[in-house]
Amino acid sequence: METDSQQVETPTGDAPPVEAPTPEPEESAAEGADAVLLRGADLLSPLEASQLAATGNTRLVIWAGERDSGKTTLSAELYERHRNGAARTAFAGSSTLLGFEERIHPARADSERLTPRTLRTEADPEQRELLHLAIRYGEYVTHLLLADIPGELFRRIRDHELSPVDIRLLSHADKLAVLVDGARIADPSTRATAISFARQLIDELAEGDLPGEKMDVALLLTKLDLVLAADSTALAYWEQGEPSLLEAIRQISSQARALRTAARGLEDGPNGMEELMDWLLAAPPDPPEDQLSPADVPPARIQRIRHPRTAP
Repeated sequence: METDSQQVETPTGDAPPVEAPTPEPEESAAEGADAVLLRGADLLSPLEASQLAATGNTRLVIWAGERDSGKTTLSAELYERHRNGAARTAFAGSSTLLGFEERIHPARADSERLTPRTLRTEADPEQRELLHLAIRYGEYVTHLLLADIPGELFRRIRDHELSPVDIRLLSHADKLAVLVDGARIADPSTRATAISFARQLIDELAEGDLPGEKMDVALLLTKLDLVLAADSTALAYWEQGEPSLLEAIRQISSQARALRTAARGLEDGPNGMEELMDWLLAAPPDPPEDQLSPADVPPARIQRIRHPRTAP
C-alpha cells in the first residue's frame, strides 16, 4: 500500500548513506504522530488498515516463511529497536501497541526466561493479522503494516495444499520478504532442506500470479548471529546457495535483492536491521492503477492512496 516518494538527504551520523524513502510533503512528523492511536492488543483488520492507509504514507509488509523462521521476531524487534531508541529512525506511534508488547515480552529479561523467545503466531479467526508501526524519518512519517501470518500457511503453499491467492494479503503487498531460517543453515543436518524448502516456496509464489511489478521483493536470511557462531562451513554454505535462490526469487520481481539480519544476538556488530529498515521505507515500484475512493474499497483489499510524483 505504497505512496509515491522522492529522494531526501541521508540523516547525519556515522551510518553510511542510504536510499531514503520519499515523503508526502503534506504530512509532517508531528501530524502523523498525532494521528496515531495507542490502543488495545487486537491487530488490525484489512478494513481498519485501509482506513489508516488513507491517512498517509503506508507500506504493507509480508514476511513469507515457515514456522520458527523468525517472522514474528522481526516485527517485534523492529518495534523494540524503535521503542528503546536503538534504530536510526524514530518511533512515531502504533495502533497495535499492546499487540507488539505481547509478542516482545517473552524475549525481555523481565519475563524471567533464560532464552529469548517471541510469542508464536496462530491464525486469527477474525482475520486480524496486521501490526502497525509508525516510523518517523526526518520530518515525515511512514506507516508500516506488518502482516503476522502463521508459518503453517506458507508450509501449505510449499506443499501445494494452498495457493498464494488463498492468502488474501499477498497480492496487495508493497514489501514481500521470503525468509530462510538461519538456525537451519547453522545446523549441518538441516542446511540442505532449508535451501530446498525455500526454493519450493519461492517457486510456488512465483507461479501464484503475484503482481511483482508493484512490490519490492527480497530474499531474507534470518538469525545471522547463529550462522556466524556456527563453524565456518555454515556461512560458506549460505553464500553458495544464496545466488541460486536470488535468481529464483527474481521470477517474482526482477529487482529482488538479498538481505541478512540478526534481530537478536549481534548487538556489537552489523546486524542488518538498518538495511532492512531502509528497504522497508523505500518506495516500491509504482505502475499506474485505477483509483478507488475509500468508500469503494472491498473489505479484503488494502487500498493504496497515491500522491503525484514531485520529482523523477
